[in-house]
Amino acid sequence: MLVLIKLFLAHIIGDFLLQPGSWVAEKERFKARSPKLYLHFALHGVLMFILLWGFEQTFLVLAITLSHGIIDTLKLYAQNHTNKPKWFLIDQFLHVISLVGFWIYFTTPAFPFTNWLQDPVLLMYCVCILAVTYRDWE
Repeated sequence: MLVLIKLFLAHIIGDFLLQPGSWVAEKERFKARSPKLYLHFALHGVLMFILLWGFEQTFLVLAITLSHGIIDTLKLYAQNHTNKPKWFLIDQFLHVISLVGFWIYFTTPAFPFTNWLQDPVLLMYCVCILAVTYRDWE
């Protein structure tokens, strides 16, 4: 479970704390031709290696880094002025799904996920995170 928390932390740091608005603007303008796009998802990989502190999870980190790049690139081509908030939420949802999916695949955790769906505190955190991030994109 600690690995998953570190993966989420790396994602939050990489997508919200260490990504300047100028990178976002350049990525939206040049899309796949933007060097900032590749720098952005490479930063995610470095953050995951730092937070996991070692190379035991190398394939997990590489899979998540690649999926992050693919998801971000698809979002850049799908979004426009009118649907940008919607694609931001879709983008974040896909990142969460890929983080959890790859974590399950590479670490085979031994606990029931159905308990998560019944945990009111976890659901409250999810709603708060969505509300805060969506507010920033309105």
